[in-house]
Amino acid sequence: PKGAFSMKSIKRILAVIALTLIAAMYVVTLILAFSRSEAAGRWFIASLACTFLFPALLYIYLWIYKVVTRDHEKKSDDK
Repeated sequence: PKGAFSMKSIKRILAVIALTLIAAMYVVTLILAFSRSEAAGRWFIASLACTFLFPALLYIYLWIYKVVTRDHEKKSDDK
């Protein structure tokens, strides 16, 4: 249908959003590293954790999605 998004374009949009979020987390982490606020240490640790956890969770989510859709495609081919 005209005007509908393909799965490829949706993945591309989500990838751009994910890269933007990761870049923003790096910038926030860098700013917090030089901040002199009392809470900066806690925020820095949280930002640093998110910098590693977000890409890892995103990777795991995509891996599970591929496994589930692959199994779904195999079951529909068997019918």
